[in-house]
Order: sequence, then structure tokens, then C-alpha cells
Amino acid sequence: MKSRFVAALFVAGLCATSVEARLVIMHGYADYTSALVWIQADAPGAVQVRWRTEHDGRDHALTLDAKVADDDVVIARLTGLAPGARATYSIEGDGERREGAVRAQPYWTAGDDAADVTIAIGSCFYLAAAEPPWSASTYGGGFEIFDAIAAKAPDLMVWMGDNLYFQAPDELDPASMAARYRRQRALPALQRLLTAAPQIAIWDDHDYGPNDADMSYVLKGESLSLFRRYWANP
Repeated sequence: MKSRFVAALFVAGLCATSVEARLVIMHGYADYTSALVWIQADAPGAVQVRWRTEHDGRDHALTLDAKVADDDVVIARLTGLAPGARATYSIEGDGERREGAVRAQPYWTAGDDAADVTIAIGSCFYLAAAEPPWSASTYGGGFEIFDAIAAKAPDLMVWMGDNLYFQAPDELDPASMAARYRRQRALPALQRLLTAAPQIAIWDDHDYGPNDADMSYVLKGESLSLFRRYWANP
């Protein structure tokens, strides 16, 4: 098996100004027989998920409840897949319908049978604050790299930390921290990549708290809860 890596550092240029997406979809971790799909609605309410497993043609469905307490985030586990096989899905919520496909991990018993794997890695995704006076920074940008990675169709995208930067108004305010996650995840330039490959993440200091924060950070629990909410890790 050969592993190819696509690496990216997401810090350069100017801040983004485009309109954010409403219903946001991200592909999470996939195992041999299921795949996670992360969904954020624009408002509380029912989110309907339907999928067809292509190896047997069976239809599946579930309804999830997006809640304010969870930032309107739900995670659907699409079950019934076969190793290496796809499932096509549709998601309805917020008056929108989105469609896509996920694939389960392939399975092999001999090394010679293993398929080549392409893994994209990246870090340091800085999106400047939109509101003054915090918006004075010109750090961050170059977000066209997200489409460039998506075009490579990697088998996995690994976010290596500093996947967002908590900024001055966030560091002692859990609601502001959550709003930072929500705005960044909805960035239009990011949307294609989020469904181009399964996304998994670790974290570093800037998506934990202030620069070089350690275990004494008073909001470490809230920060961990947000990390778990916004990533569909295994």
C-alpha cells in the first residue's frame, strides 16, 4: 500500500467576506460498515437523513433533533455499509435538501491487497473576526487552498491543530467560543472540502484557548466540549 500526503498551511492573505452557508454538512470518520455525517442546521428543528447502501440497494432513514443547546449540531451514523462500498444520502433541514455520498473503509487481510491511500493534512486555519475592533487583523486567508485539496479527492483529511483561532473576545466567554466555531465551519470556501473526504482532527493551543494555554486554562472543559461537538472523530 502506498500512502500519499497532501499538506497545507491555511494562513496567508486577507480575511474572508463571503456569505455563510445555512445547512452545513461534513463527512466524519468512516469505519468498515458505517460512516459519520456531521450536520449543523441554521435553527432548531428536525433533520431528516435518508441513505441507500449501494451494495444491496437498501434504503435507510432516521430523524435527528437539532437543539440550541448543541449549537443545532447533530451527527448521523449511516449504517449498513459494506467495506469499501458507498452509500448515497439526502439530508433535509432548514427548508433545504442536500445530497452526497460516503464510502466505508476497505478491508483486506493481506498487505498486497491493500489499496493506495491519499491523506491530506493541514493546520492553522485563521479566520479574522468580523466585528470591530477585533476585525483589524489582516492575518489569515488564502482559502482557495480548500478547493485545491478537495480536487485531489483524498481518502482522508487530517486537521493537525489550530483548526481555528480563538480570539480576544472568546477566551473567557463560552458563547463567543461557540460562535467562532459556527462562523468558521459555515465559511463558503470550506464547504466543498468538508464533503470531499472524511475529516478527523486533533487540536493545538489556539483551538483550545489563548496562545500557549496549558491545563490551568479556566475554560478547558468548555473548550473540550466544543471540540467534540464540532468534529465527528471516531
